[in-house]
Order: sequence, then C-alpha cells, then structure tokens
Amino acid sequence: MSETAEPGGKRGRGEIALRIMATTDLHMHILPFDYVNGTPSLTTGLARTAGLIRTARAEATNALLFDNGDFLHGSPLGDEILRTFAREQHGPRGRHPIVAAMARL
Repeated sequence: MSETAEPGGKRGRGEIALRIMATTDLHMHILPFDYVNGTPSLTTGLARTAGLIRTARAEATNALLFDNGDFLHGSPLGDEILRTFAREQHGPRGRHPIVAAMARL
C-alpha cells in the first residue's frame, strides 16, 4: 500500500495522500472464534484484523476506515446480542459490542 498520490511520489499543490480502508461482512465475529462449530478460527475475527488496521494507519498520515455492512448480525453471537439489546432497549452497558470495538480502531 503506497501513501503517494501519484506514481513516483509526486503530489500536486494542495493534494494530500489519503489511505481508505474498509471492512466488510464481519457478522459480529469480534474474536477469532467459530461460534457455529465452537472452535478457534485462524481466518476470522475483528481482533485479528485490528492489528492489520493499526499497521496500515501507522503507515499513512491520513487514513479513514469504513465498514461496508453486515457487521451487526449473521452469527450466533450477533443474534444473541441482538435479542439482549431488544429486551433491554439500549443493551447492556449502553453500547453494542461491535460498535464499541469498531470505535477503537
């Protein structure tokens, strides 16, 4: 990932380099764990991705992180948290866990 705005590293007047990052289809997989099979996972989890995001942010002065969707539901953990939030209106401790995790990135 290059931080340069143009090939060769040349920037025009008033231009800045901007790194745009995105996550997608997290489906409430915060930890590297397969909630369906009840086993650790080497390929999923926002906790695993967080290190990559931190590294990418450290490489670029200006960086934005977006999520493309499907981060709140789609796993047994996500479904259970959704039920808990529905029962308690604002959820336990007020903030959805994946929203809190994403805010820390």
